[in-house]
Amino acid sequence: MKFQSIALSALAGLIAAPWAFAVDVNTLYTQTGTDPTWQQLLDSNAIPVGVTSTAGVTGSTINVVNALVEVGPNANNPIPSGLRIHTLGNSSVTSGDFSKWSRWYQQDGKTQVFRLFEGEENVRNDRPAAARIEAFAPNNKWKFGDGWYKWEATYTIIKPISAAIFQAKNDINDWSVQIGMGSNGSVTLNRRVGADLVMGTNMVGEAFDITVYDNGLDYQVYFNGVFQGAGQFSRPSGESAFRWGMYTGSGIPQDDGMLFVTGAKITANASLPQPPIEPGDLLLGWSSWASGSENATVANFGASGTATETGDWRESNAAASNDGTYGSLVTGASTSTASAGTGTYIGITGDGSLSFTITAGENALALSSFHFDAKRKRSNSPENWLVEVIAGNITLGTIASGTLDDILGATGPTDHDDFDLNLATLTDNELLPGESATIRISFTGGDPTNTDQQTYFDNVAITGHAIIIANPADLDNDGDVDDADFGIAFAAFTGPGGITESPADLDTDGDVDDADFGIAFAAFTGPGGAVIVPEPASLVALLLGGLIIAARRRG
Repeated sequence: MKFQSIALSALAGLIAAPWAFAVDVNTLYTQTGTDPTWQQLLDSNAIPVGVTSTAGVTGSTINVVNALVEVGPNANNPIPSGLRIHTLGNSSVTSGDFSKWSRWYQQDGKTQVFRLFEGEENVRNDRPAAARIEAFAPNNKWKFGDGWYKWEATYTIIKPISAAIFQAKNDINDWSVQIGMGSNGSVTLNRRVGADLVMGTNMVGEAFDITVYDNGLDYQVYFNGVFQGAGQFSRPSGESAFRWGMYTGSGIPQDDGMLFVTGAKITANASLPQPPIEPGDLLLGWSSWASGSENATVANFGASGTATETGDWRESNAAASNDGTYGSLVTGASTSTASAGTGTYIGITGDGSLSFTITAGENALALSSFHFDAKRKRSNSPENWLVEVIAGNITLGTIASGTLDDILGATGPTDHDDFDLNLATLTDNELLPGESATIRISFTGGDPTNTDQQTYFDNVAITGHAIIIANPADLDNDGDVDDADFGIAFAAFTGPGGITESPADLDTDGDVDDADFGIAFAAFTGPGGAVIVPEPASLVALLLGGLIIAARRRG
């Protein structure tokens, strides 16, 4: 089951920490000149407050060492024409005025330079925080039905802060998917509905490639060419567009941030690649069999599984798969079945099916792939197969279908045909602890009257990985729910009926009020994640104190 991931790791941005990074970023650029602090800009009225500015603010010059930064598959892509930038003081700056806003945005060769500075926040209207420097292409927008749009670029993090560095954003229905940068140099896939996925750690100074496909409903994300995840977010109205740079949401930068983006490119009517199957870890495996119902031979990460049969199946050692793999990708399957009374399933009727149920234990699970080995004995053996999700807490429906080759009378352990099916592209491929899903494989097309017309079947696996469910109340994404998180929530407090996009809106009803604080209190751990349950009197005092602070800030 997909679960709402409300706290975007890239948007908390209130905790800064010292980190040791592998690359000396000072070799990637030089800087000429200095930049005043944010407070100095406000004190000197260099940027107006409450109105859209056209004057801009210039800053120091960043000279990119292009030979070191402009590398990889996007190195030769020019910066797209017709771009605009969204800054703290103006939401739509045209390219002719980019030089006026060089404090936050510059271009050098094929690289865009994005900067934010400590303490900055939006000033063009009354929306608090929301520090932002993003580029976007106003002539590249789409609705569902317009085909797939592709965005690709190479990133280099120079000075990390907590911020979204990419969004597929709809002008009415908000964002569907974001890529987040953490203050520790991490890179995170954040799906509006679904689990966050850390794609890279300690990435400061390390070039990495991001590719995103979006069609106004569905999306797919790749990191360094490797498929990371797919998802779906309904956008029944408005138009979607890509935005890239840095955006801190409800957070305020506690350090200076700088990001290089090289070779950004948008392609309309893009061809969607078939994601490669990344099997991940073996969750469940069946490589020996008993009549009727069979528990998984191998079970990992707290998962459990059973297989049940429908139709006239027999178990035998005569025709086990002997290649030692589940499908073609996962090793560890038995090469034969030696124990008496168990063996490979052998289908002897025209129709038969096997249903495999996986149940998540203490870990939430993301399912990646389904694997099996199969072979026909003769021309009248069942040849058609169909794999589908028939029940449970993931997306129901057909996964794949096909036909089997003949084995032409072979007996004894043999090399079966290998099948590897992708589960990662299901709209919902995740199981919370205690949830389950049933995947059924059906065989048809055989002669039920001839017991020698058999189809051999063996080595079934379900693969994936355990996932950590982000606590939505961990607003600063440091692994606990403590005073710092309540500080973020108090700063975002609107009261019932307010309007906000803050991640502190834990019940997603559009405001930050008592109900959201109740959710946060229930998740309270204290610093370091230790389980701490505050006394009721302490909660009341904390709440009242926070509301007083929030009221003073609003005043």
